[in-house]
Amino acid sequence: MGTRCAIVVKVGRWYRGVYSHMDGYPSHTGKILKENYNDFNKARDLVSNGDIYSLREKLGRQFNPNDTWEKMTRDTSNRSTILYIRDGNVLDKTYQTKTGSLKNVLDKICDFSYSYVYENGQWIVDGELTIDEAITKETLEQTEEGN
Repeated sequence: MGTRCAIVVKVGRWYRGVYSHMDGYPSHTGKILKENYNDFNKARDLVSNGDIYSLREKLGRQFNPNDTWEKMTRDTSNRSTILYIRDGNVLDKTYQTKTGSLKNVLDKICDFSYSYVYENGQWIVDGELTIDEAITKETLEQTEEGN
């Protein structure tokens, strides 16, 4: 599912952020961020490599260098995050990490359904919710839609 999101980390006075293309909803991306990127160094490293096609549990590249983009993106058994620049050999500068004020970074990322900002030791979703609160809200909304 192509639910897009912005992932942003406050580094010193500025924010650094990336666009993530797949599965941006809290029960997927939020859960992965909380369980695997929930300290400053891991969060900073995550946004330092440019835009993300698919966020997964690990950041390091664990694909065969000869794998095609299609093979990488369809291999759900591999738990490595897929990055446009590193894994897709995308050279377009629009895929690079964005830096600036929070508003400036989010404006550069622009088209997303959720925003995740790591600041003061925690992830905040859409400027107001913890990840657990966002997952609860998502679950309630899905339940209401099902009724």
